[in-house]
Amino acid sequence: MRKAIDILKAIYFWTAMISVTGVIFIFLQIHRFIYIILNKSDFDVASHNWTCIWGKTIINLMPWWRVYIEGFENIPSETSNNKLVIVANHESMTDIWILCYLHFQFRWLSKAEVFKVPIIGHAMRLAGYIPVTRGDKDSHQQAMKSSAEWVQKGIPMLFFPEGTRSETSELRPFKMGAFKLARDTGASILPVALKGAGKLMSKGSPIPKSARVQVCIMPIVPPPAPDGNLQEYADDIRTIIQSKRDSMQ
Repeated sequence: MRKAIDILKAIYFWTAMISVTGVIFIFLQIHRFIYIILNKSDFDVASHNWTCIWGKTIINLMPWWRVYIEGFENIPSETSNNKLVIVANHESMTDIWILCYLHFQFRWLSKAEVFKVPIIGHAMRLAGYIPVTRGDKDSHQQAMKSSAEWVQKGIPMLFFPEGTRSETSELRPFKMGAFKLARDTGASILPVALKGAGKLMSKGSPIPKSARVQVCIMPIVPPPAPDGNLQEYADDIRTIIQSKRDSMQ
């Protein structure tokens, strides 16, 4: 009986996810056509908004998933001219859907392979998300250059500095890319803690699980000092996120 229920849940999830993706992509293309007619050039903003609608719709269609977010007051207004790098822990492939609930403009890095996925990869390019090939130094340098350009424009960049998802309650060591970007651009850090996302879809399993996800957007941390110890700064951010995650019920 349990196996039959899991199969039905998997069928429902994948049918809903594919259907929502297809419908949102149609609206995205219609919106893009309107932008072309009007000769408007900032379609990445509209495309990101459609991404947020896509992610939130998929989450909302799953009756066994619940997402709770606190700390919206820590998100600066888009007119504040704050340069910002968002740093979050990484639990699941669903993390980006959950962070769509933030519903403000940001861009993020993703494995280059994801950009090859039909429809999704095309939409990601339209939004200005940045591909990076693991182990490729040139790709990494170009990704950081593109990230800096977004931050200088006032569009925050989102990083999962663990690099790959953690499968325990302990965060993996943080890689330095997000913090070097913050130092080089004078950007502040917006720490975000997630807990429970790893239970939505177990790694390697096509079956969604019942789960409660908590997200906390924490107060902004000032930029790293140009001549300060960057590793210590990164470790401090990691401690902030780990401590908050540990305190979540």
